[in-house]
Amino acid sequence: MRILVNKVHELVLRSMLISIILFLTMIILFSERLVKNELQTFDLITTQIKEYKNNILLIGLLLEDRIAGVNLKKDNVDKYVDLPLGGIYKLDIEKFTREEYLVLQESKELFNYLPNFYNDEHYLLYYRSYIGRKLFTARRHPDYILTENVFSSERLKKNRSSTLYGSVLDLKDRVIISGIYTDDITGNYIVTIGTPIYKGDEIIGDINIDIYIENGIFLNDGKEINFNKNGFYNIVLIEHKSYPLHFFSYSKEYVIDNNTMFIYKVPFSKIIVDFIWLFIGLIFLMFYILYKLSELKGNKIKLNYAESVVNLDELTGLYNRSILNDDVLLNKIVQEKSSIIAIDGDKLKYINDNYGHHIGDEAIKQISHGMRVTFRDSDYLIRTGGDEFLVILPNCDSTAAQRLAFDLQENVSSVTFSSYSLSVKVSTGVTSILKKETLESAINRADTLLYSEKSKRK
Repeated sequence: MRILVNKVHELVLRSMLISIILFLTMIILFSERLVKNELQTFDLITTQIKEYKNNILLIGLLLEDRIAGVNLKKDNVDKYVDLPLGGIYKLDIEKFTREEYLVLQESKELFNYLPNFYNDEHYLLYYRSYIGRKLFTARRHPDYILTENVFSSERLKKNRSSTLYGSVLDLKDRVIISGIYTDDITGNYIVTIGTPIYKGDEIIGDINIDIYIENGIFLNDGKEINFNKNGFYNIVLIEHKSYPLHFFSYSKEYVIDNNTMFIYKVPFSKIIVDFIWLFIGLIFLMFYILYKLSELKGNKIKLNYAESVVNLDELTGLYNRSILNDDVLLNKIVQEKSSIIAIDGDKLKYINDNYGHHIGDEAIKQISHGMRVTFRDSDYLIRTGGDEFLVILPNCDSTAAQRLAFDLQENVSSVTFSSYSLSVKVSTGVTSILKKETLESAINRADTLLYSEKSKRK
């Protein structure tokens, strides 16, 4: 059980290590693309702001110019009041000023030329009158009630959404761009672009367009919006402070107008945290792969052991005859000059008949011991049956093989075995494997040489 627990523990640690390396590598390789995806919505917002900045400035200049050049006749007042503009909202002053009548009249014509501003629900175009405290909108909102908030100096200054409270620098290009704040009418996040309407040197109202930031998730997933002054620029800073180490971040700046800059910061930790599910998935995947590889390795070890057991002689631990069909062995003798020594125990029958087969087995073990002492680990030591043995020597010529055969005879006969202090001798037949010769043919020749030597000893 402990072995299994240790194995699982090791696999988990290795899976986590590999997963960390893979995860960080993927984050590094794809970080630019991931950051680009994160910035996509923000890029859309700033693109819209830049696009409508020029449009709202043009509308404001046209309205101001036409108001200054129109003489309003008293008998036309009622007709102007009934103009089907979007919405007319009054705070506390019922009567319309001359300028408000003119704005109503000229706006009606402008809206006919600018249907997108009039109909599109992605933004709202409106005129805010400071002298008459009224709001004229391009679209009507039946449930909306005008409140003091629309004219509150505190709120307008905080959001930077009014030209009336803009500085000389702010109004240098006749456009003010707010920060991101919540709209009174819809409750959505918006950015307001405004341009003043002057009467002489006095700002009597402003034309504004509220751009709705539709992707609420963009601003609701832990982002914080802050406004501050940094030297020349009014800064709208959007950042993720909820992420660890958020100050290590990718920062992108957008200069919106002559003194307004939007900055969006994406913490590097956000990419890691947002894709933590991928890391967890990698751990499980790596654990599964490593477990399967471990299982395959275990099966391979078992298979190799089973194969080795099949190829081993039970009594001596040497190879048995089945090793002669091994592909590795056959490839070696083809690629390298090799030799064969055929070995046979002398007078083993006498030992079996007079001392018993168990002593005969000890004689066979003595021969196998002498073989291990004499030959290299890379040589193939084989018991072919009974007291017959074979040695295949890769990369060994016949001269060296003859010397090794002599050493074998000495190593076997010089050591006694059993309680009877017996000794045994062996006969050998040595030959080289000829080029393109089969192993069987070389073995037969070695056997012939062996029996030739054995007959000389009788």
